[in-house]
Amino acid sequence: MLFLLACAVMHESYVQASSVVEVPFEAFDLRCLGSGKEYVIRSQEAYQQLIDNSPDLHPEPFLPCIDYTFPRVDFSEVTLLGQGVQGGGCSMGIEKRLLRDDLNKEYLFTVTATQHGTCEIAFTRLIWVAVRDMQADYAVRFQLEKKGGWAD
Repeated sequence: MLFLLACAVMHESYVQASSVVEVPFEAFDLRCLGSGKEYVIRSQEAYQQLIDNSPDLHPEPFLPCIDYTFPRVDFSEVTLLGQGVQGGGCSMGIEKRLLRDDLNKEYLFTVTATQHGTCEIAFTRLIWVAVRDMQADYAVRFQLEKKGGWAD
């Protein structure tokens, strides 16, 4: 009886572990949208609303944004995920990872920011990725990891 119970527990652990898979994505060059926190953009309407409310464009455009043309996005093909990162140092390295957990019906988008050096420069970045074939009924969780000499 103990053997069967142990096998059932091991099987459940395996099923849970195997329900998480890494999801491919493409870096997406999107600028002039401020430095917000977290975004899941699934439609043209949501994309346009983000543009219309950008602090980099309204009330007066930030100089590098005056002639910026926003890229076209086919939302029948991709979903955009955005994560804001603020930090300092001489430079900041960024790593991204996206996992899909089918058991819990969610995605986990992790951005790891590594601060290099002790310069007193402030960085504000909005990291964007385009993801194909995202499940519309899955939740999206964001996780920001900071490495290096961060002061919170």
